Amino acid sequence: MLKKIVASIIVIAMFILVLPALAAAPDSRFMSNDHDALVIGEIIAIENDMTVIRSVDFIVSTRSMPPIREQLRPEIVRVDLSQIDMDFYIDNYVIVSLDHIYDDIFRVAWGIYKVSSLDYQTLIVNAAPSDFALEMGIDTNYFSQMSAMFTDFVNSGGRYNEFAGTQQILIRRYNGEETVIWEMEEVAILLENDEREPELPIRRTGNQNYILFAILGIVLIVAIIFGVYKKLKST
Repeated sequence: MLKKIVASIIVIAMFILVLPALAAAPDSRFMSNDHDALVIGEIIAIENDMTVIRSVDFIVSTRSMPPIREQLRPEIVRVDLSQIDMDFYIDNYVIVSLDHIYDDIFRVAWGIYKVSSLDYQTLIVNAAPSDFALEMGIDTNYFSQMSAMFTDFVNSGGRYNEFAGTQQILIRRYNGEETVIWEMEEVAILLENDEREPELPIRRTGNQNYILFAILGIVLIVAIIFGVYKKLKST
């Protein structure tokens, strides 16, 4: 009986502590194939609530979040953008993370953003929300970082998919090398006159933080179970 109770506690604790720790942020999922398609395309029609996108290219990341999902290549996408806090019009170029519903109907999975062209190697991603949201005082530096990160990811064809940063600087990590891809203007001026390494970034898009939290969660669970077991055994 005691063994069954302990086993049940372990299973419940794993679901409560470990699985949420392994859940990644939307920007990481956008760059980890956690969708049915990542499409670069042109808006060719707006029919009631449905926006029609003609697919031109597709990005498949070199990093996949389990479970691995087959990446689709739809020619035409119909998607409801009425709940998205951006303004889209016919002839806009976009990149959109999509989950397939049926036929050519999709829903936005981890984001849709305007892009400057349909050439993945040279386009620029604009991750800023609507002008109204910006007027409400949302931090524009955050969206500037997001734009730089997604642009770097897309331009690389999905090879660059791990980034780290603070509010002042954004770094790409690839093949053991770190490259600054974005920095606030004031920070850039300071770094030109400072030969020291920039401070260790704390915002990460990889899974290192989540794995660490999972390990700590497991250690905590084992400690609790051991304490409960000793108490029950002594009574």
